[in-house]
Amino acid sequence: MVYKKAVLISILLLFSFPLFAQDNPVYSTPVRQSAEKDLSISLSGKKIDNIINPKFTLLKTSKTAIQVAEPILFSIYGEKTILNQKPYEVHHINNYWVIRGTSDSKIQDSGRFLIVLDDRDARVIRMDFLR
Repeated sequence: MVYKKAVLISILLLFSFPLFAQDNPVYSTPVRQSAEKDLSISLSGKKIDNIINPKFTLLKTSKTAIQVAEPILFSIYGEKTILNQKPYEVHHINNYWVIRGTSDSKIQDSGRFLIVLDDRDARVIRMDFLR
């Protein structure tokens, strides 16, 4: 009997979890308003507590820089176009990652990508397709 009650309670709990999901309309308006407020404060230019420190490097390695750059490049130029430009040229210069595709004239005759990322906050400084 105790086992049946435990199973029944477990099943009830399992089915009740979706009631607390983020896309629940009961919670979506206040949560969205809170997110809009956070965005507004973040863009206001006011001095706020922030974990981003100019001495801190978010993108420490070329591997991490590429992992940030690829999804952005894929969404703009297409995954196949970008992957065909491997191996990438990757340079770390004065807190910036400069990443360029290499171009094999037999495969790529339309140019190669360029993306420049700030290593402190992963901001895209420049993105282009060099011809």
